Amino acid sequence: MSWLFNTYLDRQSQPNIGEIRFEDYCNQQQLPYQRLGFDEKNNYIPQFYHLNIYLRNLPDYLVFIDGKKQLVNVKGTGNFKHKELIMLPALQSVYATKDCPFFCCFCFEGKPPIYKTIQEINELYALSTDEQYSDGVIY
Repeated sequence: MSWLFNTYLDRQSQPNIGEIRFEDYCNQQQLPYQRLGFDEKNNYIPQFYHLNIYLRNLPDYLVFIDGKKQLVNVKGTGNFKHKELIMLPALQSVYATKDCPFFCCFCFEGKPPIYKTIQEINELYALSTDEQYSDGVIY
C-alpha cells in the first residue's frame, strides 16, 4: 500500500474513506448519528496537538441503534497505531457508560462495518506483528 509511505500532509489531503463508508452505511440503514470528534480533513485546527489528549481523542460519532446509543471511533484500515492502542482503556473509562458503550468500528470497502470492543481490539493486537510507517510511527 503506497499510502503507508506518504507524508502526514499527503495523507491529510485524502478523504477519510472510513468515515465516508460509515456515514453511507448509517444513512442506508436509517441509523441516526451525530458527528462528535474533530474532522482533521475538512476543519484543520492549527496546533491541535496543544489540546488536552481527551479532547483530541473525542469519539468520532454518537450512533443510535435500536433505540440505544453507542460511541464510535471509525477506522478505515485494520492498522492501529501503538500509541492509540495504549490510550483505548483510558478513552473507554472517560467516554463510555453502561447505557452508551464505546466501540471501534472498522469500515472496509464492500463490507458492513465491523464493531469491536476495546477488549477485542487488545486481543487481536496481541496476535499481530508490529510494523512501522515511513515516519517511524508503530502500528
